[in-house]
Amino acid sequence: MVLTAGGRRFLPLARDLVARADTAEAAVGALAAGRAMRITVGTPATTTDVIAPFLAT
Repeated sequence: MVLTAGGRRFLPLARDLVARADTAEAAVGALAAGRAMRITVGTPATTTDVIAPFLAT
């Protein structure tokens, strides 16, 4: 079997999606088991005063 040109262009995206799905599955497993995990939240500086109270709780 040989990939088409479109398939070769899509392959990196597909691999990234599978890796992200694996990461999400591991995160769900950790949360279900009650293990803490690190979460990084990125936001523009103008919204930190809105988000900060929620993160603190």
